[in-house]
Amino acid sequence: MPNLPKPRLRRAGRRETLAAATPQAEPQAPNVEQIDSSGLRWVNIERPGALERGWLEQNFDFHALDLEDVLSRNQRPKIDVYDDYLFIVLHFPIFDPAAGRLGTGELDLFVGPGYVVTIPNQPLQPVEYLFERCRAKEELREQLFSRGSGYLLYRLVDDSFDYCFPMLRKIGNKLDALEDDIFEGRSEDIVRDISNATARPGEGQAALPGDRPRPGDLLRRHRRRPRADLGHARELQGGGRGAGRDQ
Repeated sequence: MPNLPKPRLRRAGRRETLAAATPQAEPQAPNVEQIDSSGLRWVNIERPGALERGWLEQNFDFHALDLEDVLSRNQRPKIDVYDDYLFIVLHFPIFDPAAGRLGTGELDLFVGPGYVVTIPNQPLQPVEYLFERCRAKEELREQLFSRGSGYLLYRLVDDSFDYCFPMLRKIGNKLDALEDDIFEGRSEDIVRDISNATARPGEGQAALPGDRPRPGDLLRRHRRRPRADLGHARELQGGGRGAGRDQ
């Protein structure tokens, strides 16, 4: 009888060794930065994704539709008022050097008793600058945080709009130069330059100071009275009343 080939046995020890040597991917942590001082917490989440939404759901009791708005694109500026927090969407101009024109940066904010959550959809210099200054300088941190979440919201909005004014001056200078070119008879590329200089950021949405509706006109009320410690946020409300989404 011919000899049969011997079966090859598996070497379990080697397989187990190789499996143990293969590194396992560690669970990814959400991109969340926090500063705490004087009973106030500032949470900054840049370019949020599914992980960051899950973190917000675990740590705050925000409306599910607000969390959807945070992850969606091209949200219109608005203010939603709830019993215990505000949800605010703001747009700011961002200069794109590659395209040579302005784009839109979106900043979503949750403001409630003892916390402010800022969620920019891309790096916004005034927000980053104020956050880093508060993290590095204890005196400034205590000065801002001790006055409550409404005052911190005021400083964020005030610094962000101040950041826009150099862009407005540059646009004004560009328009003056275009006017001179028109009257001097230089017609080449003027139409394109005018379009770039006067185009609004985003898809027809106002994002420049003086070219936007008042925040009060965008107000959507869910309740008549926000919490008392949000008093500084009332400066953002121009007096309009609108219909809000049901909780």
